[in-house]
Amino acid sequence: MTTRSGESGRRGGEMRPAGGGPDRAGRIAFALLLFTLALRPCLPETVSFESPSWTRNLDVPAGPMPATTLVLSGVVFLALGLAVAARVRRGLPVVTSWVGVVGGGLLLVAAALSAWHAGQKHLAVAGAISFLGCVATLPALAMVLTTPARVRLTACVMLATGAVVAARCVYQIAFDFPDTRAYFQEHRGEYEAMAGEEGRGRFFDFEKRLESDSATGYFAHSNVAASYLILVVMVGLGVVIDGLRRGWTAGVVAPVAISIVAVIALYFCRSKGGGAALLLALVVCGCGVRFGDWFSRRPRRGLIAFWVAAAVAVAGVVGMGLSRGGLPSRSMLYRWQYWRGAAGVVLDQGWLGVGSDSFGRFFTRFKPVECPEEVSDPHSWIVRLGVEWGALGLSGFLAVLVGASVRMARARAAEFDRAGASEPVVAWIGIVGAGMFAAWWGIYSDGSLGFLLLQLLMPFFVWFAAAGLGSIEPGFLEQYRGDAADAMLPALIGGAIGFLAHTAIDLGMFAPGAACSFFAVIAMAIAVRGGAMQAAGRGRPRAADGVLAATALAGLGYLFFLVRPASICAENLSKARRLSGPTTWEAFVRSPQFGAYAAAAEADRADGTAADELVPLLLRRAASAEQVDFALSWVGQLRRRDPFDAGVERHAAAAYAIRSGFSHDPADLRHAVEAMRGAVKAYPASPAARLLLADLLIRLDGAQPARETAEAAAAELEAALALDEQQIYISKPHRLSEERRASIAAEIARLRAGQPISAATRSS
Repeated sequence: MTTRSGESGRRGGEMRPAGGGPDRAGRIAFALLLFTLALRPCLPETVSFESPSWTRNLDVPAGPMPATTLVLSGVVFLALGLAVAARVRRGLPVVTSWVGVVGGGLLLVAAALSAWHAGQKHLAVAGAISFLGCVATLPALAMVLTTPARVRLTACVMLATGAVVAARCVYQIAFDFPDTRAYFQEHRGEYEAMAGEEGRGRFFDFEKRLESDSATGYFAHSNVAASYLILVVMVGLGVVIDGLRRGWTAGVVAPVAISIVAVIALYFCRSKGGGAALLLALVVCGCGVRFGDWFSRRPRRGLIAFWVAAAVAVAGVVGMGLSRGGLPSRSMLYRWQYWRGAAGVVLDQGWLGVGSDSFGRFFTRFKPVECPEEVSDPHSWIVRLGVEWGALGLSGFLAVLVGASVRMARARAAEFDRAGASEPVVAWIGIVGAGMFAAWWGIYSDGSLGFLLLQLLMPFFVWFAAAGLGSIEPGFLEQYRGDAADAMLPALIGGAIGFLAHTAIDLGMFAPGAACSFFAVIAMAIAVRGGAMQAAGRGRPRAADGVLAATALAGLGYLFFLVRPASICAENLSKARRLSGPTTWEAFVRSPQFGAYAAAAEADRADGTAADELVPLLLRRAASAEQVDFALSWVGQLRRRDPFDAGVERHAAAAYAIRSGFSHDPADLRHAVEAMRGAVKAYPASPAARLLLADLLIRLDGAQPARETAEAAAAELEAALALDEQQIYISKPHRLSEERRASIAAEIARLRAGQPISAATRSS
C-alpha cells in the first residue's frame, strides 16, 4: 500500500488533487473514455465518403460518416488532454514510459510524412486521425485508471457493449440472414435480370455472401467482429477470476453468461483465425494463472520471452511463405498474395508510406494475377503500417507496444492502493449508457422512428441489463469496492496477445470499435499492475490550467478545420445521392443534384468522391464537345485530388471517346487510348482494362488506319485472354465465357490478317 502526501486525500470516497478541489478533469476524461468504449463497437465507422454505385441511391439512413469518426477520435484526444491536466494538477507523473512516448512521436511524424506523400489527402488525414485516436486511448485511460474500482467499472462497460455485439451476431444468424435469404430467393429472377451480363460476377458474389452465414455484429467484416469478441471473452474471464479470488460467486454469473454468448457469437463469425487466436489467449491466461508468481518475480524475462516468441512467429510465417511460394489453406494463401502486392508497393513507393487508408489505391498496380480480390486492406496490421505509414510508423507502433509491456514489467503489485476509493456504479452506468444511446440515436436520426426503435430497442435492454447485473459486488449494489484487481491481469494480457495475433493476419487493428477496446485492455493491464496508482506529489495548478487552455484551443481548431468540412461534404453527398437529376444537360447542371455534388467538392477540397460520382452523370448527358470538356474539367479535379486511383484514367478515356463522337477528330481517340493505357498501368492484371484499351485501339484504327494500331489492339486482346487463364482463384462468373473467348480469338485473327474490323468484341 502506498502512502499519500499530506496534500492529497479522500473525502467520501472521492479523490482530492494536491491543488485542492475534486478531480473533475480526471472524472470527465474517464467518462468520455467509457462513452467511446461503449459506443464505438456498435458503429460501422468509416473515414471514406465513397459508396458502392449499387447502394448510393437507396433511401436509407446515412449512418456513421467520416465526420462521426473524426468527432469520436476528437473525444479521445479531449480525454487525453483532460487526463494530462488532471495528473499535472495532482503532481503525478504524466510520462511513465519514454519508449511509448518516443513511439507516439514517431507515429505523429509518420502520419504527417505519409499524408504529404499520399494522393488522396482526405483519406490519409482522416485515416491517420482515426488510428491515432485509437492509440491515444491507451495513455488517456491508463492515466485515469487510478483505482481498482475504475478498472472494474471499465470492464463492466466493455462487457455490456460486448453483450450487445454478441447478441447482434446471434440475432443475425437466427433471424436476419434467413429472412434475407428467403426474400432474395423469392425475387431472385428479377435481381438476376437487373444485374445482366455485366453484373453477373457481383450477383454471384452477393449470393455467396448470403450463403456464408458469417455474423458481423455491427462491424463491416466478420473477422473484425471475431477480433473484438476475443477481447470480450477475455475481459469477462478476467472479471470472473477476480470475483472468485475475492470470494464473490454470485457476482460472476453475468460475466460468465456474457463470455459464453461471446464465444457462441465468435463461432458464428466463421473465423478460423479468430478461434485459434482465442485458444492462444486462453493458453496465455492459463500460463499466467499457473505461473503468475514466477512472472511477477522475473517480469523482464517474461517480457523478453514474449517479444522473442513474437519475432520468431513472424519470421516463421515469412520464411514459410517465401520457401513454399504461399501459405497453407486457401485463406492464408490469399493473404500471402496481398502481402506480395504490398511488397511491390513498398519497393515502388519507398518507406515513407503511401498514406493511411490508401493501400487499395496502389495494390492493383502490383496485385498478382491469380489474387481473387481487389482489397483495400492487406489483412495484417504489420503489413498495413509498413505500407501506409512507412518504416517510421511501423517502428513507432512497435515502440508503443514495447513501452506498454515495459511499463507492466516495471510496475509492482505493491503499488496498488488496496484501500482505493469506491465508485458509484449506478451513476456511472446511467451517465455512460445515456450518452451512448443518445449519440447512437443522433447518428441515425435521419431514419424513421420505426427504424430507430428496431435498431436501438434490443441493444438498449441488453446493455443496461448486462451492465446492471455485471456490476453487483459483495455487500455493494451501488458501489465498486477498491480491492486490488491484479487477479485480472493474466486474462487481460491473454486477450491483448490474442487480438494482436489475429489482427496480424486480419483487419481489426484499424476498425475503431475493436482497436479502441484493444488499447483499453492494455491500459487496464497496466493499471492492475499499479501503473497509474502512484502517490500524489506537489500539484501545479497553473500548468494544469495551461494544458486545459491548449486542449480547448486545439479542440476548436479541430472542429472548424476537420470536422466541419467533413460534415458539410457528407451532408451534400447524401443529398446528391438521393436526388434524381434531369435527363438533359442544361437542366441537370442547374439541378439541386448537381449543386449538391458541387457543394460537397467545395466543402472538402482534399477529397475526390464528389467528382468521381459526378463525372459519369455528366458524360451520360453530354450532347456536344464543349459539354464533354466541362466533364473533363471535373476529371482534372479528380486527378489532382486522387491521382493514384485507376478510375481517374478510365473516366478520362470514356470522356475522350465520347468527345470523338462529336468532334470526329482522331486526336480525341488518341487521348482516350493514352488515358486507358494509364488505367492499364494502374491495374495491369485486369483483363477488363485490356479489353477496353483494345476496343479504343480498334476504334482508332477504324478512324485512322495504321498497322501498328491494329497490332497493338491484337496484343491487348491476347494479353486479356492470357490474364483470364491465369485467374485460377477467381470465380467463373467473373471470368470470360467460352463464347466471349472465341469471339476475341476471331477478332485477333482478323486484326493479324489486316481484314476489316468487326464490332464483335468492342466492349467488356
